[in-house]
Amino acid sequence: MSREIKILILIFPGFDLLDLSGPVEVLGKGGTDSIKFNFTIASETDETKSVEGVTIKRDKSFEEVAQCIGQFHVLIQPGAGLDQIKAYRADSPVFEKHLGIIQRFTSLSPSGGESRTLLSICTGALIIGSSGAFSGLEVTTHYEGLELLHDWCELYRKKYGGNPVKIVPDLRSGSKGPEFSHIHEAYRNAQKAQVRWVDAGNNDRGVRVISSGGISCGLDASLFLLSELVNLEKARFSARIMEYAWRWA
Repeated sequence: MSREIKILILIFPGFDLLDLSGPVEVLGKGGTDSIKFNFTIASETDETKSVEGVTIKRDKSFEEVAQCIGQFHVLIQPGAGLDQIKAYRADSPVFEKHLGIIQRFTSLSPSGGESRTLLSICTGALIIGSSGAFSGLEVTTHYEGLELLHDWCELYRKKYGGNPVKIVPDLRSGSKGPEFSHIHEAYRNAQKAQVRWVDAGNNDRGVRVISSGGISCGLDASLFLLSELVNLEKARFSARIMEYAWRWA
C-alpha cells in the first residue's frame, strides 16, 4: 500500500517562482512505489503572478484550504523580494487570512502519528514569522531579510506573547547596536557563516519547522526534507537527476 504525503504551498502576488518550483522539482522526483507526493497550490485569487511575470493557477482558495488544513502533512511557504513582501503585508485582510492558515497548521497535532512539517523558503520566513509560528525557535532567511525577520518576530511577540526567536546567522554589528551590518557586509558574513537551512526541530505541538536561506538554499532545504520524508539515498538521487550540487550546511 502506498502512502500519500500531501503538500500545501501558499502563494501570493509577486512570489518568487523558484521558491515554488524548486521544492516541487525536488520532492516531485523523490517519490517511490510506496510514497507519493501530492501538491496543492493555494492562493487568494484564481491566478497569481510571480515577480518574474509567470502566472500560476491555484488548486484551492485560502478559504478552502483553511477548512481542510488537517489533511496536509507539509506546508511550504515561498518568499519574494522585500518590496513584494511589504506590499503584501500592507494588504491586511488577505495577509491576515494567510497567517491564519499557517497558525492553524502549526497548531495541529501529528497526523496519524506522523510529524507535520513547516518549510519556509527564502523570505517566506517573513510571513511565517509574522504568524508567530517561529516562537522560541532558531530560523534563517535570505540575508537581506534577516533584520526585517528579527523586527517582525519581535513585533508579534510584543503584541501577542511567545518566546524570542533566534535568527541565524546573526549579522548584527556590535558597533551599530541592534542594527544589521551594511548589506554587502551582510552578504559576505552570510557566505562565511554557511547557513543554508536550519532544522529547528518540533514546536510545542509536534510540528517540525525548517527554514532556508535565499532562493537556491530552498533547494538544499527541500533535499534535506526529502531525505527525512523518504531517505537520504532518494534525496541524493533527486540531486543527481537535477545535476545539482547539494550543499549540506
